[in-house]
Amino acid sequence: MGSPFLIEDPRIRVLWDCWRQALRPGRLPRRDEIDPDAFKDALPIAWLYRLDDSGRDFYCALAGEEIVAAWGRPGMIGMPISHLFGPAAYETLRARWLDLLDRPAAMHGSIRYNPLWAESRPTPQRPERLSLPLNGPDGHRHGVLGATSYAARAHAETDATAIRLLPPRIVPIEEMLKG
Repeated sequence: MGSPFLIEDPRIRVLWDCWRQALRPGRLPRRDEIDPDAFKDALPIAWLYRLDDSGRDFYCALAGEEIVAAWGRPGMIGMPISHLFGPAAYETLRARWLDLLDRPAAMHGSIRYNPLWAESRPTPQRPERLSLPLNGPDGHRHGVLGATSYAARAHAETDATAIRLLPPRIVPIEEMLKG
């Protein structure tokens, strides 16, 4: 099956394909079913945030070198999103990721879903983000695996206001499995 999203960056498409191959009716892919070697070309733009045991915050478990460079934060691994994002972005992101795990659903964000925002951008940056829910080996909620491409960047962007949440398109897993 193809993707329900209009994925532009081929590295993001590779991650989508790896996750989709591990998806089964009635359950999300487990973290141990996703082989990083299978999406090695996407690792520089890949990230993984693991849900803590309390279910209140997500901790960075993987941040590719392009993610670290874009954020300008070399020590991201182990940091909770409550410290990485401002309060409003944290609450929005946390709610979205919990929704992806609980519904379950996958999410793709791109300026293509919000043309007004795209036209207001002062730079030719065309960000794109894919967020995919994962279960742990025990079958319970583990976290969110994803990739973010900051394509057509003229230089490394470290301004936190430029690296904001993208307008999402969320597709429930059951819809993906139907097609």
